[in-house]
Amino acid sequence: MNITIYEGPKYEVLNNDISELPDIFAANLGEGGEVNEFDLDRVGIPTGGGLSWTVPDLNGEPDSVKELVGVVILHGNKRVYWEGTFDEAGGGPPDCSSNDGASGYGRIEADGELGVRACSSCPKSQWGSLNPTDPDDNRQACSARKSVYLIRPTDMLPLVLDLAPTSVRAFNRFMLRLTSRGIPSYKAVVRLGLAQESGPPKYSVVKPSLESVLSDEEAAGMKAVADSLRPYFMRTAASA
Repeated sequence: MNITIYEGPKYEVLNNDISELPDIFAANLGEGGEVNEFDLDRVGIPTGGGLSWTVPDLNGEPDSVKELVGVVILHGNKRVYWEGTFDEAGGGPPDCSSNDGASGYGRIEADGELGVRACSSCPKSQWGSLNPTDPDDNRQACSARKSVYLIRPTDMLPLVLDLAPTSVRAFNRFMLRLTSRGIPSYKAVVRLGLAQESGPPKYSVVKPSLESVLSDEEAAGMKAVADSLRPYFMRTAASA
């Protein structure tokens, strides 16, 4: 495979001084305004074997696209748990979440007090915990997922892709292939499509591919962006 150098318009985030980002947050969110990954636009794997991503536009209206193109500046193992569904929660923060897949922070005790718990011993992460009354349902109430932070050419902040367990392996294998070629994620311009698996029932999985690579200068700038945003979006449970 021939690897080409990216020749498109310069990424908007590289046209700005990333050190000014805290000032932009303060101007738009107020001094001391907290921001975390649940404040960003999020995109999930479509249900029913769908082959299009549903992405919010500038006004928050859904826009259907076949592929997402950009640079993965951050990604991490996650666990996210809502007592109800995400829609029932109104898109708000989960009752418990983990930014490393190992330690969860949230309202995990019977009295509803906030605390930290090891995910491996949490009842909600055990197989069959989603529907304990159904012996044939082996799913977890709080399943292992992956959050992928994708910077698109026109954006200053990343779009968050919430990868379901069925897509985590495909994404990890792609990242390992990049590693074997010595390409760090912040240098790779990737194209994220969708493929349909037959099931039953039918379901969708992410289909990543390499489109091109940034120049060394642009890759260094994108790494600086990743390093600047990591404290906002990759907090550990102990610092949540």
